[in-house]
Amino acid sequence: MIPHLLLLTIYFSLSSSAPTNTTHKPPSQLHHFEINHPDGINAIFDLLPKVCKKNGKSYKVGEEFDVGNLRYTCQEFGVYVIAGCRTHTGKPLKLGDIEVIDHVKFHCLAHGTSVYYRETACGQKEEVDCDKVPLPRGYEQAMQNEHIETTEKPPTHLTHVNGKELPKGWVLIHGGTKESENSNDTLSTHILMYHPQLHHSAKHVN
Repeated sequence: MIPHLLLLTIYFSLSSSAPTNTTHKPPSQLHHFEINHPDGINAIFDLLPKVCKKNGKSYKVGEEFDVGNLRYTCQEFGVYVIAGCRTHTGKPLKLGDIEVIDHVKFHCLAHGTSVYYRETACGQKEEVDCDKVPLPRGYEQAMQNEHIETTEKPPTHLTHVNGKELPKGWVLIHGGTKESENSNDTLSTHILMYHPQLHHSAKHVN
């Protein structure tokens, strides 16, 4: 039997100033492994989740599902990403879409690892003109701060374990060895972090 320890912590941040103006960040996942096995990296991925779990439900790789106004897609190793938005009428929107439907302006915008969604009534009596509806709260500020963000790829020593490349989005944040408490074995330790990815078909909004 392969001795192993698997600890899984999922972080989710969501801020919402109103039901029609929300900012979402996809969840990050932190996995901590202690394993004694000659094929350590493959053993690690054998232990990772095979399905995505959200709100008590399980989804297979490639399956899409909705939570509120967001559309998610399940990817490998239990990771799910935001693929787009869905309006209150059920219409799917891609990241980057801005549409006006029946006097409601919809924004589904992405920047970095955040999605900004907004629905605003417009174009009728005592309502703002649809072409004057502002961008979602926080999006403009994120665009202004774009120059301080980096798009450089992580260095190789963070994206490879024992010479084998990790799947897209995963990085190694700690690696080492420790003595087993119950035997003379030396355990290989790995802490992996998944950085959320977005399905970017997003149009750049100025």
